[in-house]
Amino acid sequence: MPTNAAVPVRSRRTLPLGSLRTFATGAGLLFSVALVSCQLVSDEHRQETLEYLYSLQKNDGSFGPSRLVPKSDLPTTSAAVRAIVYLGGRVPNKEHTRNYLRSCQNADGGFGANPGASSEVRTTALAVLALVELGENDRATFARAIRYLETQAKTFEDIRIAAAAFEALAQRPNKKTLKNWQLEIARGRNPDGTFGQGGDIARDTGSAVACLLRLGLPADNTESAIQAILQGQRADGGWGREAQPSDLETTYRVLRALYMLKAKPNLGAVAKFVASCRTMEGAYALRPGDVPSVQATYFASAILRWLRNWP
Repeated sequence: MPTNAAVPVRSRRTLPLGSLRTFATGAGLLFSVALVSCQLVSDEHRQETLEYLYSLQKNDGSFGPSRLVPKSDLPTTSAAVRAIVYLGGRVPNKEHTRNYLRSCQNADGGFGANPGASSEVRTTALAVLALVELGENDRATFARAIRYLETQAKTFEDIRIAAAAFEALAQRPNKKTLKNWQLEIARGRNPDGTFGQGGDIARDTGSAVACLLRLGLPADNTESAIQAILQGQRADGGWGREAQPSDLETTYRVLRALYMLKAKPNLGAVAKFVASCRTMEGAYALRPGDVPSVQATYFASAILRWLRNWP
């Protein structure tokens, strides 16, 4: 047939409506994947971010908040370790880093922000997360930390971060603790399965649903939860607290829930928002124009990893 021949009208009608819909959906998905791929960080930018993180490591293996601040701490070290791993890098002086983290564990099993500092739930969970990524195999270290988390995590925010540690270890809390945590999480649930009020519904719903799933607990009315989170995505592609600009931390929280639920937001817009938080030195800020931080860089690295592997 000549290339300029007209296509018969009949042939244009032979494709069933269902096939047309399938084709359109598939084409839209391919376009979305292509759009996300072109907006993800290049190898050059990824390497710049890794170099930024590497430059923050101290002689004892810990990481500080910036090149200008000599003091380091466990939360910053944990964020740096996980960001490096998520970006495909290797933690330098890994054994020194493990030793630093171990030195922050106290007699009660919990970890402090620095060696000798009082134990806290958040720092204990962050220590577990980093040690897992560093290949720690001392079961006694983890067992003591787990017992501390089971007895000390009471508030939702403590439970949320403790759940991350249990997930990383592929463990569940004892039955009594799990029940208490489930009841505490349920206190914030709305009748339709969402959490929170007003402009914080997306953030609070994402936080609670992800926490439940990480603990191996059911999340009721997930369709309502998904819709609430999706509706919270803003024009810039991110999520934020009520009456505040979008930020990487809130975006990270809600995307974890969507990722676990296999629900898809506007991924191209998310990638664009993350890129807008990147600074010239390769680090990321919580919001465009803010001062960069290791914690924000961790949030960005986690989000970028999800975007590369979205189900």
